[in-house]
Amino acid sequence: ADLATLMTLGALARLQPDDPTHVLASYEVFRPETGRLLTSNTNLARLYNVWAASLGNGDSAWRALRRAYDLRLQQALPAARTYAEAEDTSAALRAMAIVLIGRLGDAKDLSTLEPLLSDHRLPRDENAGSTDPMQVRDLALVTLIERSGERPSDYGFRIKPPQQQLYTKFGFETQAARDNAIKAWRAKPDLETPTSQ
Repeated sequence: ADLATLMTLGALARLQPDDPTHVLASYEVFRPETGRLLTSNTNLARLYNVWAASLGNGDSAWRALRRAYDLRLQQALPAARTYAEAEDTSAALRAMAIVLIGRLGDAKDLSTLEPLLSDHRLPRDENAGSTDPMQVRDLALVTLIERSGERPSDYGFRIKPPQQQLYTKFGFETQAARDNAIKAWRAKPDLETPTSQ
């Protein structure tokens, strides 16, 4: 079956993420030639969004959003917004959604990200041993700041050495620094129009 058929079947049937249909679709999605198809075919990219949103709260959805991030797939933003806003979204998946919104989102996404400043969870468990592990709310704040044309360093963020994960670049020296940064952001009189990254 072709990619469009696999994604349609997976999305419409509300199959489990480990169902063979989703597994085959995931395999097809990560082929290099599929990336070219998704970025050149708007209808297929829209179908990709529907499929990604149907994957549930796990690694399959994370990988789908990561693929959309790598391809700069604007059509996948609705799925990212859904995962960012859903109360039961895992920390890792919400973090990936924030990263995608940060790269491709627009002005209305500021209101999507603002409530996430209360999410204290760690995007990945392996970050727990760090002296200043990045929390989901840190990532939301960095994205809000950058989308507003400001610099994270002006809010006390420390830039860390390059990491494998997309969302471990910034951190705080102390919890007090984090609290002060969020307080400073919330004290802004109004939000500026975000800029593209």
